Amino acid sequence: MKINCKMMLVNDSFCVFYKLFPLIDETIQFMRLSDIKVWVLTGDKVGTARSIATSCKLIEHQMIEVLIDGKTCGEVEESLNAARSKLEQAPKAKGKYCIVTGDAMLSIYKNHKLETIVLKLQLIRNLI
Repeated sequence: MKINCKMMLVNDSFCVFYKLFPLIDETIQFMRLSDIKVWVLTGDKVGTARSIATSCKLIEHQMIEVLIDGKTCGEVEESLNAARSKLEQAPKAKGKYCIVTGDAMLSIYKNHKLETIVLKLQLIRNLI
């Protein structure tokens, strides 16, 4: 399979840079089937990120979406608690994915307590 994108190794992870090239959805599916964890990092709005992830077949409509948002550590913690509740209500869901806004990611990065909560929720596999 030929991958039409630029790849870069960062901290034992591959970064893939692309503009929705042909075969990108097949490439992402191949990566997921190979148990490679796939993250989408975009500077766009939540709706755009969701749309890109759907068009790449990274997420599917029946999956549970968890949105982590907030500008302050308190707001992000509330969002994480809501995520925990949502996941506890659907433990046998066929899949889940997490969208983290840029503001929330910055708060998580700066606060070890929030980082620990994110890791305990095990949302890292499908992060958008």
